[in-house]
Amino acid sequence: FYHLKKNNLLPKYLIYLDNQKKVHLLNNYKYFKKLNIKKECKKSKIFFAKFNTSIIDNPFVLKLLKKIKLKKIIYSGYPSCIIKNENLLKQKILIHTHSGKLPEFKGSTTIFYSILLKKKIFCTTFRMSTNIDSGKILFVKEYPIPKIRMEINNIYDEFIRAQNLVCY
Repeated sequence: FYHLKKNNLLPKYLIYLDNQKKVHLLNNYKYFKKLNIKKECKKSKIFFAKFNTSIIDNPFVLKLLKKIKLKKIIYSGYPSCIIKNENLLKQKILIHTHSGKLPEFKGSTTIFYSILLKKKIFCTTFRMSTNIDSGKILFVKEYPIPKIRMEINNIYDEFIRAQNLVCY
């Protein structure tokens, strides 16, 4: 959020999917504890909608997405959630940023596999398809391995994803 704001790239809409049955990653990070997304959206004049689901294929979420006139949507959802609605993917361009070099490193722990196997960290921005971590690759960038490795899965992962969106 801060990197997008800093680079004057704030969205017009923010649709927040929050299924209380799953622990949302955002709640685990000490770095984000003070961030009130709804308040930040109001302050920045961003339309905010919250749905009690973890999937974008939810009928209520789809209905709102169809109303939105924008063609390109940045998607940052729950891990391992695959978009099954092919009509949505035809009507909208869903852009996702993945902390791994696609198509080589798919899944949720790609940063660690990349460090172990390549001694490098990559981030890929791509147009989503109905397959996990697949679609047209739009931008790939290599990032340095941070000195404080305990923060890789938390702060650094979010940082490089935001940086990749800004660079794209």
